[in-house]
Amino acid sequence: MSQHSDTTVLGFLLGHLAPAFDFSNVSIIALTSAWWEKEPHPMTEIGVAELPLPVLPFEGYGDMLFSHIDSLLLRLNSTHARIKPNAHLVNHFPGAGNVEKFNFGHTVFTDVGEARQGLFDIIVRPYEDGTLRPVVLLGHAVHNHMDRLKTALGIDLLSLGCIVRVLDTQEMAKDRHIVAPVAGAKENMPISLKHLVQHYKVMPNNLRTAGNDVVHIVLAAIITTLETELYVNDDDGDKDTYKERLNALLNRMMQMGKMKPPQNWGSPVFCTRCDRTNHFRDECRANYIVCAICSASPSAKNRAGARTHQTNKCLFAPIPVPNTTGAVAATMTGKTGSTAVGPRPGRATMK
Repeated sequence: MSQHSDTTVLGFLLGHLAPAFDFSNVSIIALTSAWWEKEPHPMTEIGVAELPLPVLPFEGYGDMLFSHIDSLLLRLNSTHARIKPNAHLVNHFPGAGNVEKFNFGHTVFTDVGEARQGLFDIIVRPYEDGTLRPVVLLGHAVHNHMDRLKTALGIDLLSLGCIVRVLDTQEMAKDRHIVAPVAGAKENMPISLKHLVQHYKVMPNNLRTAGNDVVHIVLAAIITTLETELYVNDDDGDKDTYKERLNALLNRMMQMGKMKPPQNWGSPVFCTRCDRTNHFRDECRANYIVCAICSASPSAKNRAGARTHQTNKCLFAPIPVPNTTGAVAATMTGKTGSTAVGPRPGRATMK
């Protein structure tokens, strides 16, 4: 399988190309994550989506092919999980998504252990004989996210023994010679997920949120793979043929997702301010929540954010820093060197 491009392999999986392998029982699972913009970049959320099996063969061209895409994506199962210890950390960089708006379903809140176990249960599916169902993993800059998950959750996806191929929508875009609409962009340069879906005239809604991103990753992967056959009548190459239908499809996927129950792992309700599970942050009335570190900070910005989080979640909590000079002195004199404390970079903020 390694000798085939990502678009070719997904073409096999969708049944549109004559399969070079037996893909009848292969799961297609998409995965992404997000982390706080400031050091030390703790992971704040993960997004997972799974295409339902079996994937019926994608046949035909143009409208007939689009009807297959429509039917498949309406059955997509997607999950958005926010990591409880870091769920109060909100990104504010230009283009950052609203983490509280998962458009395609219901958000769950998990601790690190629950998130790790939830991912394991989705990806690792043993048969009765003990063998594992093969998985093709899909993502956008996916190896970056796999590395992040290994660091943050302690789960090494490639060591699970069931992933037979990793597909990346950035590589698929290169296969199709798609260039980002930015100054200086060239072929074979990485493209953002936003620019990739916009290439097909999809109007993304609240990207840079893991749950929404993972759904757009699946959509982008399928459309990119089937581009030639789908846009067979697109003479001018502007990709306007299915603009309205693709965006209408996304809206229907949002409606369908909200009708499905939340995942059976994690908590559907969680306050990122006081950690209780009977209300959300915007309903929190806990007057006792104040960060002792930020309230005593010389920074006015830190003091203003003191009531957004508890002291034990503050990223300004002092951490021991080895005193190298003291260590050298201890080596020379036989005495124990002292330690210094320093600020942990970044600050816990909330919307």
